[in-house]
Amino acid sequence: MADNPGIAEQSRFNDGRVDPWGNFWCGSLWEPQDKNGGLLCRVTPDLKLEVKARDVKISNGLAFSADRRWMYQSDTPNEVLYRYPLDRSGEPGEREIFRRFDASGGLPDGAALDSEGFYWSAQFDGGRVVRIDPQSAEIVDEITLPVKWPTMVAFGGADLKTLYITSSRENRTEEELARYPQSGDILAVDVEVAGMAEPLFRG
Repeated sequence: MADNPGIAEQSRFNDGRVDPWGNFWCGSLWEPQDKNGGLLCRVTPDLKLEVKARDVKISNGLAFSADRRWMYQSDTPNEVLYRYPLDRSGEPGEREIFRRFDASGGLPDGAALDSEGFYWSAQFDGGRVVRIDPQSAEIVDEITLPVKWPTMVAFGGADLKTLYITSSRENRTEEELARYPQSGDILAVDVEVAGMAEPLFRG
């Protein structure tokens, strides 16, 4: 178990993923949301926790490209998707803005990459999942959902062509839940492109 390296009374760990080198990455969120107080941390196989990036409100959407060149991270309330160049050992370089979002279409939450390198992002408060081109950063496809607050996507099934989508019902009004009664459900959608098998932590 790793202690929160931030201010524990005002932050907590949120999104996480194992990288191709077997390290576990975990982002944190800043509960007051009055500043970018969240962190991005890496836990190495010898269980050492390192702070690798700062300056986010809510860290989400961690994903690693199959060619090991890029790490993606979204910051949900700031409506932005970042990417970091990775060296041969998996060390991240300076982040760059990969795409900005319009809140009217949803906020970037959890995500996963498919086998073609496209980034699938759950659009919280947008009722959809979008597929983003790794070259142009443009949305090339979307799945409209019967829930408005999707939170995470993951590829599964024998051929990795089932996209599982979690959703939230937290802090929703009775009127909202009546309009979106499947809020809080896990959805499954068949897709044409397979996902990638997730690596295991080497610790």
